Amino acid sequence: MPEPPPIYQLPRSEFNDLLRRVFEVEGPPHEILSFCHTFFLEGQPQGIVNQYARPGHEISLGQIADEFVAIYCSPLVEPDGLKKMMQPLMARLALSLEAATNGDSNWQSANRHVLELHAKRQCGETMLSFYDSGQLSARVAAWNRDVSSLLKRRGAVSEAERLDGLCSNEIAPFEAIGYLMRTILEDHYSKILESSQTPLRELARELEKRYYARPKPTTVPLATRAFECLHKRLEERFRRDHLRNVRKWEERYAHLMGRVLGETILKNYEMSALPDDISSWAWSIKTAVRDRYLRGPRMPE
Repeated sequence: MPEPPPIYQLPRSEFNDLLRRVFEVEGPPHEILSFCHTFFLEGQPQGIVNQYARPGHEISLGQIADEFVAIYCSPLVEPDGLKKMMQPLMARLALSLEAATNGDSNWQSANRHVLELHAKRQCGETMLSFYDSGQLSARVAAWNRDVSSLLKRRGAVSEAERLDGLCSNEIAPFEAIGYLMRTILEDHYSKILESSQTPLRELARELEKRYYARPKPTTVPLATRAFECLHKRLEERFRRDHLRNVRKWEERYAHLMGRVLGETILKNYEMSALPDDISSWAWSIKTAVRDRYLRGPRMPE
């Protein structure tokens, strides 16, 4: 099979069809915009972060969409034609984030932490950082998924079994704290964020008090063991083997290496991963466009 033609050698009708497909795909708007800036504008992920998501200089998704219209120049599409093609995306940007992502149940399921904090906010007013997998809420969500998966593999179903499982050396103390807050005590992400400046040693004591203050705290002996184990392990120093994804997080967490875990705070574990995320989002949309329109012209590499 011959290689697909370079994007600007496509016939005008095929190119315009490609654009329409991109803006009609059901992926989240921030992923579509990431794709547009990397694929059509050939932007580099770090450059996109520098331009649109630098702390103190961040702009909204709606503004990023407007920037794309203003910057994009192609001999194959007129500005007015581009605006018309973008109408499905612009309409979704005007909806709440929850409504704007209703077409992608997989994304909603994997990003409950984002929806819990921002579901009612207008999608076009959100910013790229809201979706950053390095944000604290995203890190806590990831820790809970990892811990839950580990405990499930070990057959831990009841609260007693799960508490007992938290003593495992395979679960880092900061992961255990995130799991206690979110899964055992069922804290809202906003409450977790409010605790982000509390040293983990102090936070663990607060969680222990809250656990025993519940109307009918069950599994007291195992809970006592779990908290004793947690307090002890918080005196350890941060090590490389505390990380599950060493390749992704070792460099970002280099500043924590050797520090006593109990003296760190949850906020220390918030490290932006936006450049990696933007690459992943763009690839996701590229894949979605190809999968949805297999009968149409092939999408250029």
